[in-house]
Amino acid sequence: MSYRSCCLSLVASLAALGLLGCSEEVEVKCGDGAVDLGEQCDDGNQDDTDGCLTTCRLASCGDGFVHKGVEECDDGNPSNADGCLSSCLAARCGDGVVFVGQEDCDDGNFENTDGCTNECKLAACGDGFVHLGVEACDDGKENGAAGCSDKCRFSQCGDGAVQPPEQCDDGNTDDLDACSNLCLAAACGDGKVQKGEECDDGNFSNADACTSECKLAVCGDGFVQKGVEACDDGNEDDADGAAMARCRRGRSATTAMSQTLMTA
Repeated sequence: MSYRSCCLSLVASLAALGLLGCSEEVEVKCGDGAVDLGEQCDDGNQDDTDGCLTTCRLASCGDGFVHKGVEECDDGNPSNADGCLSSCLAARCGDGVVFVGQEDCDDGNFENTDGCTNECKLAACGDGFVHLGVEACDDGKENGAAGCSDKCRFSQCGDGAVQPPEQCDDGNTDDLDACSNLCLAAACGDGKVQKGEECDDGNFSNADACTSECKLAVCGDGFVQKGVEACDDGNEDDADGAAMARCRRGRSATTAMSQTLMTA
């Protein structure tokens, strides 16, 4: 034990007894390089970044001074929500602690398929990562254009998003509106009677009861309805011969005239 330490110890003991017995006046001073009573350390310098602070206390996490080579940071508080953790490590994505104002989340892993991405952002449709159990697909910025809808579901007719080779997708099952439940745009000849159509038999024949223009076949429309009309030249001229038959079933103008002459 040094002379100074001995005297300090004696001073403390004798002071309690009201007696002082050191022949040398002892002055305790932090920073003199000697560890005196009440000091944890004394390295004789004014550097707070080494193992001994200028207060002659041993450096420790939380003292507000960054211990060079040992600590990454030290903000002197126990909060884990700021840029320096209570462990004196700099806050970073993946440390399991949410850095308020900087991170949305931090689950401490680098998995992109859970609720928090490895960029510490909350998982969302369009981030380019498939959230297991929540999303079926996620093509990021390509959503809605290449097989994955903007709702992160595989494209299918009826989902309300038009994807190739769909002509339309109104998201309903009404087969009589402008978009069929096959995601084809309504048109004459599709077999569905839409607004503005009198009929639609799904073919383009003009010889049946529904013309290729989705109009009901009538005498004078210019189309001979098979099994119903004998002729139909599409006009009302009774002098052209064809009109004499008046579109009668199974009787041509020639047949009608022959029967008339035979009767006479």
